[in-house]
Amino acid sequence: MRKFRRKNKNSIIIILVLFISIGFAYLSSVLNINSNITFMPQSFSVYFDNVVINEKSSNLDEPTLSNEDKTVSFQTTINEPSDFYEFTFDIVNDGTMDAAISEVLKSGLTTEQEQYLSYTARYYGDREIKVNDILHAGYKEKIIVRVEYKYDVDEVVSLGNISFTFGLNFIKRDLQKDYGEEVWSIDYTGAEHEFNVKKTGKYKLETWGAQGADATEEYTGGYGGYSTGTISLTKNKTYYVNVGGQGEVCNNEIKDGGYNGGGGCTEKPVNSPETAIYIFGAGGGATHISTKKGLLKDLESSKGTLINDSYYSSTVILIVAAGGGGGGKYLNYSDLRAGTGGSGGGYIGNKNIVTLNNTEWVDATRPTGATQISGGTMLNGESDYEKGEDGIFGQGGTTAEVIKTAACGGGGGFYGGSGNRMIGGTGGSGYIGNQNLTNKIMYCYNCQESTSEADETHIKTRGTSDISEEPLSNYAKIGNGYVRITYLGN
Repeated sequence: MRKFRRKNKNSIIIILVLFISIGFAYLSSVLNINSNITFMPQSFSVYFDNVVINEKSSNLDEPTLSNEDKTVSFQTTINEPSDFYEFTFDIVNDGTMDAAISEVLKSGLTTEQEQYLSYTARYYGDREIKVNDILHAGYKEKIIVRVEYKYDVDEVVSLGNISFTFGLNFIKRDLQKDYGEEVWSIDYTGAEHEFNVKKTGKYKLETWGAQGADATEEYTGGYGGYSTGTISLTKNKTYYVNVGGQGEVCNNEIKDGGYNGGGGCTEKPVNSPETAIYIFGAGGGATHISTKKGLLKDLESSKGTLINDSYYSSTVILIVAAGGGGGGKYLNYSDLRAGTGGSGGGYIGNKNIVTLNNTEWVDATRPTGATQISGGTMLNGESDYEKGEDGIFGQGGTTAEVIKTAACGGGGGFYGGSGNRMIGGTGGSGYIGNQNLTNKIMYCYNCQESTSEADETHIKTRGTSDISEEPLSNYAKIGNGYVRITYLGN
């Protein structure tokens, strides 16, 4: 256990005020025209409700909470590292007009205080609260607030009383255009999409890769990764968007992998017992945005310059979200060989999770996921039909034509994951190495995180256990890939 050196026994007293300000006033009136035709006024009403203490450290005093429609306040004392306080509340729109967030206000902590204390306010499910978020009439959103004395500090100091504020300014949705933000959502179609820039400015790029195919409910395909960053785009310039498609299952047939680089799956391999049951999954495709036409595998000559033997810096490829490998199952009487596909990665794709006769295989020689500079590696069997196929740039291992090799497809990605016989493909790698991309990060399902300073700058990766079929920020993706482009202004 870490020991803490106390400089001063004074506690930290925290006062937090959350408030909503309404930036739109609507004058209601009844207007009679001729035959007593009555126009009923619309209403604009956004407020806090249902404040609930979620959890807190056992040694903390019970704080005082007040809810007066537009303000939530509390005061508490935090004594030790790891002390925390957390509560939830609803933002309710019970009017007849949609509301939009025009401003998110945060203030109160000094640089020194931020070294010891953290506080967050996010939608329930860890989604970020952003300008331009819509709260539809008749709907509500749950917010979770957490205040914590950081557990990894080397000493405890007196910070005195701390007051900080988190505020949301709501306006009528029709006024949203005055704040200059527009959003483009691009779903999977199986074809390239042209994005024509209407005005020069900063844009937030969010991309989700596609999931590999499920062999069974137990041996699922790996999930797609999430990559995001901010970049300046120029008016009248065209960018090319390819959204990855989910892999399909092969049941005694041959199928290509998911659109944009998913590795294909094969039918029953040669020399296989007639009594055996085979179910193989194809890999999910990658999602990418670039300045050139073409699938990701066609852009290898534009992958950029290799930096420190660890990642490429490209001016053509803006961003890539990786696809997951397909799951696989082989059963012949009591002989079970199966695997869950490795999920699409951040800078490294996930390995598959392999089961041999109901025991997880942890041998270090098993297949690996893709990296920033190479594809995932295959399982090296003793004969041709036992081997897999390595991933390559933009393409997961195993294509539908390679019947004698691996049966499960690797995930697409900047580099593709490997295909593997019976036991599931591995995940492809994501990409945020474009030198013009800022505020960038990748999230992937239970994947390897970046740790070095160089990684944090160029290939920053965080693992997550959150998955969703809907495209949620920082979540791994179930199903097909997705792209969201948000104009942030000049």
